[in-house]
Amino acid sequence: MLDEEIPSLHLLILGGEVCPENLVGRWARPGRRMVNTYGPTETTVTATHADLTPGKPVTIGRPLPGYLIRLLDTNLKPVPEGAIGEICIGGIGVAQGYVGRREETNARFIQDPYAREAEARL
Repeated sequence: MLDEEIPSLHLLILGGEVCPENLVGRWARPGRRMVNTYGPTETTVTATHADLTPGKPVTIGRPLPGYLIRLLDTNLKPVPEGAIGEICIGGIGVAQGYVGRREETNARFIQDPYAREAEARL
């Protein structure tokens, strides 16, 4: 990691790995925005974002415009707040599937049971 300050740095977008809180403390400055992002490749890489502030928990935040997040159990039922569930992502950036891998596509890209549109997938 760099030890010197970079005064011209005004925006840090982080993603791909869990962001440790000490990293936020190290790089946060007035006038510098730090954004944590999350999203698997199947959702065009970034589906959620959260602004980071020293001393506050690091989260994956909220869905980007055009995306939605559903936290579901193994029966595709919503989990209560604070419970463990599967992060299911829907919206504009969800891929069509895996090229030449129909069985895996059918297993991983499922119909959204709570959407109004029949073609909506998670």
